[in-house]
Amino acid sequence: MPGRLPWYAVLYRVFGAQGTFWLWIASVAALWWTTSPTIVRLANRAPHALDPAQVARCDDLTRWVDVGRGLVVRFDRRLLLHEEPPGLPPVPLLLDLADPAARWWSETWLLARLAAVDAAAPPALGGLAGALPSACRARLPQRMARLTGDPEAHLPAPERAVLVQDHAPPSLASAPHDAGRPLSVARFEERLDAWAALVRERVEAPRPVRGLLVGTPPAVARRIREDLKVEVGPWLVQEGREPRDTESWVFATAAITLLLLAGGLYGLLRA
Repeated sequence: MPGRLPWYAVLYRVFGAQGTFWLWIASVAALWWTTSPTIVRLANRAPHALDPAQVARCDDLTRWVDVGRGLVVRFDRRLLLHEEPPGLPPVPLLLDLADPAARWWSETWLLARLAAVDAAAPPALGGLAGALPSACRARLPQRMARLTGDPEAHLPAPERAVLVQDHAPPSLASAPHDAGRPLSVARFEERLDAWAALVRERVEAPRPVRGLLVGTPPAVARRIREDLKVEVGPWLVQEGREPRDTESWVFATAAITLLLLAGGLYGLLRA
């Protein structure tokens, strides 16, 4: 009888009755396990171009994204000039450039960068190169006062900030405030310089972020809300990651095996 089996019953020739029984079970289990990831992978053959504000409204099939130009700010209590020590490490959030908070932090970053420019003016420019850093530095105390008075006004709108999971090195800037000490002019200057350095370190130039979307863990969202008063979106971006094809290959292998098993069973019954 084995000699009369058709060619497409090759699995029954090789594995016999007991082996093909386990192949049936393994193939069905593999299809059940990989169907959903394969559908998602087929829907994400290329990254979806989104704005930061659109990430919160993504459906369950959107996983690979290229979030357009946004402002990445690494928030913690030191950057927001809170007196309490930080309860979390710096939290990288991608802000939509249309958000007022993004504009405020972008302008503050630019002022802090210009204030750090070397004040030594080339002879051809006279005193202009030294006047620009001084003028920018003179505007920073006003921004510090506004941030101290109403920090929540300079935070992103609820669910407009996208949490970014990256591998940036830890912050090395010192705390920009004195723990209850009298604030003399010299100490205020030190505090201003420390905060400006922190802004230069924590705020990045607008850039796109490409990676995978995963659901924001509820515990992480709650910690950020309690510590920073920021309501992050339901999705976070794992920057630099791309979808993998492992599940798709397993699905294809299981589907072909199941097709051969079904065809071979038909041939076996006819024989």
